[in-house]
Amino acid sequence: MDRLLAKLVVVTTSFVFIGGCSSSAPKRLVGGDAVLSAVSSDQSLVAVLTGTTRLATGAHLGQLEVVPASGAPPTILDARSSGGVFNRGTTLWFTGGVNVVSEGMPPSDHVYGALYVWTPALPAPVKVGDNVREYYPSQNGESCVFMDWAAPTIDAANTGTLVAVHAPSCGGEGCNALVLERDVTLAQTAWRIAADGEHVLATVRGATAADAGKVWLATMSAGQVQLLSPGVNARSAMMAPAGDTVAWVEGANEIHVMSSAGGEPTVITPAVPLLESASMIDAGSFIAKTRELATGPAALAKVTATATTPLPVQKPQQYFVSQAVPGTSDHFVFYSLATVAANGEPDLWMLDFAAAAAQPVALAAAVDNPIGSALAISDDGSAIEYLDNFDPVTRRGDEYVVPLTKPTRSLVATGVHNAAFIPGTTRLLYINGPDADTGAGVLTLLPSPTALPEVQSVGAVNFVDSRQSPARTWFTQTTGAPDDGVWYMPQP
Repeated sequence: MDRLLAKLVVVTTSFVFIGGCSSSAPKRLVGGDAVLSAVSSDQSLVAVLTGTTRLATGAHLGQLEVVPASGAPPTILDARSSGGVFNRGTTLWFTGGVNVVSEGMPPSDHVYGALYVWTPALPAPVKVGDNVREYYPSQNGESCVFMDWAAPTIDAANTGTLVAVHAPSCGGEGCNALVLERDVTLAQTAWRIAADGEHVLATVRGATAADAGKVWLATMSAGQVQLLSPGVNARSAMMAPAGDTVAWVEGANEIHVMSSAGGEPTVITPAVPLLESASMIDAGSFIAKTRELATGPAALAKVTATATTPLPVQKPQQYFVSQAVPGTSDHFVFYSLATVAANGEPDLWMLDFAAAAAQPVALAAAVDNPIGSALAISDDGSAIEYLDNFDPVTRRGDEYVVPLTKPTRSLVATGVHNAAFIPGTTRLLYINGPDADTGAGVLTLLPSPTALPEVQSVGAVNFVDSRQSPARTWFTQTTGAPDDGVWYMPQP
């Protein structure tokens, strides 16, 4: 606690008092050693972990409970969990019965466990996967895609079963789990899920580049899976955010586009010999990674049905176009050019391909891998935040904010683990100076890149911002004081 208070002298310009009798003052929901895991979109349910142990990555393991915000007794879901997510809904997806595997170079903790789904309408959590590491719920939380692994390892040869589950199909007897493909490696597969969870598109490469692949479209409410194509080397699953248009790449240089409602695909053939992969801008335009020769260097180009326009990007590795804010965030391609030898993490660049004569901008030397998980975009699509000098073991780095229309990066703080834009704004909330052992630091607000930071709370371990009224920030306080636990306060 003394170390945390000392940090206030450095960073504080204002302080939100915890306590008192004001209706706008922070309030504690759960006391003791509870650690916040997730909050339902309507803020009626809060998932917490108790009796926790903390990993070097900053993740916590413990007993998972769902606590009604009304103050009713909690529901215990699992004795050993890594927590879960509601996304923008009231369906909780979580891993239970977990084990920790230290793997990779440098060695890092990865958590494997059974995947469960729970809603207040279910008598108990329903298990949908046996050996899951990452899982990907839709934005509204109704559906989820995941790999159920044969073994708990990130080894590239490890195979798994690609599964999609629609929460409304679940009951006391289980869920209607849709198997998209069995016995495939991570490198063979790609998938996209619609924001409303209604459609899942998956591509499966053959064992070699000449082998037939598969393109599957799952309609989740109907519980149906349709084979769209057995094309050679199917890859690059793409989908519009609303799920109404899907696309993929197959053969040497074909982009197939079709309505998720059915019909025949439209085939776009760019004016390049080899099209390695693509990322959707909208239903009729794409950024593609191209090559003149199979062993030649790669480049990026914008592709439509009528034109292939080279971009000033040579030798890209990873890349993506964000559809977080259609018409705004999809004006930019983010990509990496190199892998940093010191820690194996990729660098990060961006290009505004919608602006005439725009040139690439270097953003970071080492970010999270893959780069699609390295940055977050504000709700209006005007700014991004990310961690540079990222440490894959502790999952900490130096927090930066960049306005996309004037991409000059601003350093917010070093050694940061948690940071996020407050929903609907470009104000950044982050935990400053987290303790190496507990992860607890100073919950801090940055109103704008040029403003002074404002302290919100002390001893905060993590936080979640609500997207529905009343606007609140939920957080864990760990100071060693009697008032530790899970709190909420009006959003700053």
